[in-house]
Amino acid sequence: MRGYPIDTEKAIAQSERDGGVWMRDIPRDGIAQVKVGDITLEIKNSRDGWMIKGHPKMCPDWRRCCIHGSTWGGSMLKVDFLGVGMHIEMTIQGNDGIILTNTVKEVNVPLA
Repeated sequence: MRGYPIDTEKAIAQSERDGGVWMRDIPRDGIAQVKVGDITLEIKNSRDGWMIKGHPKMCPDWRRCCIHGSTWGGSMLKVDFLGVGMHIEMTIQGNDGIILTNTVKEVNVPLA
């Protein structure tokens, strides 16, 4: 990887080792289970768009969302990716502004 600062190159390489899920790989009606802090978010690829639930205040039940991708907390975004060791950047219906999660600990997409 040329053209990025060394810290950025290290972070990209680490994200490839840590893993995660590309949103395009979540099948229709499939649900990604994302462990963030002490909660598990569920992100669903529904017919009506992306939905999320699992946070007791922001999304206790299914709400529409727009997942931008994952970040290390800076301005660089890995678009449409749910990355372990990263933070998910998103908007959720009924909440103001962009939401940045705590560090993602685990991502799982159970087989249907």
